[in-house]
Order: sequence, then structure tokens, then C-alpha cells
Amino acid sequence: MSREDMRHFISRLDREVAMWPDLACGIVERRGEGAVLNVVRIGSALNSVEITCRRVDGNDWYAWASDGELIGAVDFVEDVAAAIARVLTQRAHA
Repeated sequence: MSREDMRHFISRLDREVAMWPDLACGIVERRGEGAVLNVVRIGSALNSVEITCRRVDGNDWYAWASDGELIGAVDFVEDVAAAIARVLTQRAHA
């Protein structure tokens, strides 16, 4: 995946996640990795995740930067944002 494509997909997710009232996010450029989206649950600064993009078998996906596990296809940005919110909410209540 090109750096431009990655940045485009991460920017789309950034806009979607920013609409969630309990989440804050920002794009970070990682040397050698490209853009990642850092998402934090407001009021719980240690409760954060980083999201990246991966191309698998010709398809583009959002993935957890920590382990590369796929979250959802880039065409389903709303579902991916909901999955991120769900994980951060579960962690906050654990």
C-alpha cells in the first residue's frame, strides 16, 4: 500500500472517530511505518490504541498497530470506529 493510500484511509478513520463524544484521536507519522491513528478514551489517557492500515490479498484493511490483527475493511469505516470505541469502553470498565 502506498503512503498516500495509507494516509487517505487513516484520515477517513480520523474524521469518523472524531465524531464519537468519548474519544479523541490524532494522526501520527511513524518512521518506517507511515501514518497511524492514535485513539484515546477521554478521561483515561492510558487507555489508548493505535490503528494502521494493511493490504491483505489485494484488499485494504484497518488493523491494530500493536499486533496487526485486522479490524475491518477500509470500506466500512463506521464499523471500524464502532469496534475501536467498543474496545476502549470495555477496557475502561475492566
